[in-house]
Amino acid sequence: MFFEAGSYIMRRHVVYGNLYDAQRWEWTFNATPRMCSITWDTIKPEENMQGNPLPKHLTWALMFMNLYLTEVISTSLAGADEKTFRKWVWLFVEAIEAKTYDVIRFERRLENRNGNVCTTSVDGVDFAIMEPRPNWNNKRRWSGYFSEKFNGPGLRREIGMCISTGNFVWVNGPFPAAYSDLQIFRKDLIDEMGEGEKVVADQGYNGEKDYIVTSKYLRKMGELGQLDDYFKVRARHECGNRRLKVWNILGHRFRHGLHKHGMVFRAVAVIEQLKMDNGSPMFPVVWEDYGLGILEMNI
Repeated sequence: MFFEAGSYIMRRHVVYGNLYDAQRWEWTFNATPRMCSITWDTIKPEENMQGNPLPKHLTWALMFMNLYLTEVISTSLAGADEKTFRKWVWLFVEAIEAKTYDVIRFERRLENRNGNVCTTSVDGVDFAIMEPRPNWNNKRRWSGYFSEKFNGPGLRREIGMCISTGNFVWVNGPFPAAYSDLQIFRKDLIDEMGEGEKVVADQGYNGEKDYIVTSKYLRKMGELGQLDDYFKVRARHECGNRRLKVWNILGHRFRHGLHKHGMVFRAVAVIEQLKMDNGSPMFPVVWEDYGLGILEMNI
């Protein structure tokens, strides 16, 4: 059913099993027909949506988030009017986002822990947005949204990945882009960690030696051999960030209201985690820190 719905949008006779057609499908929807079916079974639209949700409506939502075309072009590809297209796209985005804490669970950071002190890699990611309209009754409301990465307005979100498995285990935000990674970490994640537990992060997190391991931290320990594993963990986390931003709705400047950015961000994270759970995991990294004496460090 998803195969036929996607073929209509692609305006070509797609041959099932053809490698080139399979690539074109993924370029359009950033998901295979099998992943569409898994997503459908996860959100159960027949039970949780009013109206008559159809498989083509899910392909509309995936195309919208992946390509992020203008509404005129999107509706032409979907063969629907603007009102119908907009209705079903946001219904399905909302339905996928509603599964965030069923799919992305913080307790999954403990999978295959093997006695390690560090369980999670953490990073802050900036997303470009349109310049917010000023509220003249509260001129300071929009202060702090400037992102140096884009030289313009942006939001920052915090992403955590399990070191052992590479799964997404934590999503947090939004915060104005001017917030530092460490400020965001201190607001929520630091209170969720277990006793003696640490996270691996980049140099932007220097300042919480009791909770965070950075490359500076490892150098002061004299454990230079651990740096290789540290940089592999960090490289994989950047790949995880990239898996989110390859969706144009997050990789390009967000044109919709800020209240919808969180919905889209979490929906994309759910889809990517479902991919990891169903045959497309992150590359493995070996991390062993239980012999380093990290808990006894006092620098």
